[in-house]
Formats: sequence, structure tokens, C-alpha cells
Amino acid sequence: MLFEAKTGEIFRGPGLGGPQFYGARDVGIGLDYFWPLEPITLVDNIPFLITHGYAIAGRPAEKSSVYLSYCIEKMQWRKSSYHPVTKKEMEIAFTKLLQCDYFKKYPLYEFEMQDLREQMR
Repeated sequence: MLFEAKTGEIFRGPGLGGPQFYGARDVGIGLDYFWPLEPITLVDNIPFLITHGYAIAGRPAEKSSVYLSYCIEKMQWRKSSYHPVTKKEMEIAFTKLLQCDYFKKYPLYEFEMQDLREQMR
């Protein structure tokens, strides 16, 4: 949420393990071509968490300090800032999120829909 790719660089998510994306039935489905800012996505500059966990074999593959160093070296601070949004703005962004190609391909279970909706509280 704080960094974005510099020109010529590609943003990668943290090495936390195999992401379990909402809607996906298998670990890893929904990789960077759907969610380049994994574990979040931005809709109208409103962040939504799009993973509900990570499959790991013992421990994460990357320490948080290593990932932070990567972000500082290869990324840049986001140019846009976040601000409080209205319930209406959040509902509009949430609707757009649900209408994205990913969720058309990988529909949500009811509990996943509830989890995503909880983020708007």
C-alpha cells in the first residue's frame, strides 16, 4: 500500500508462501497478472485484502526485513495518498471489485463474500 514500482521495475508481493486468494480453489491461482499488488488490490484507490491466508511449509520464504529492503531499493513511495472514504464510495469500489474478470472466472463462496464485505466496516 505504501510502495509502487519505479519505471522499468515490476512490483512483486512478499515471499510469504503460496497465496490463498478469495475465489480460488487452489493455492497460487490468481497470481500477479490478476493481483499485481498481492496481498491487496486497489479499487478507486481503496485497498481490499484479496488473500485469506498463505500456504507455507514451515515458515515464510522471505523475512519481512528483506522484503522491506527490496521495496526501498526497487520501488518508490506511492505518489497518491489515501484518505477517508464514504460508505457510498466503498460500496461502489466493492461492486467494481466483485465485477472484475478474476471473480467472473473464480466465483466467491458465501463465506468469502462475507469476509470481503467485512473489510468495509
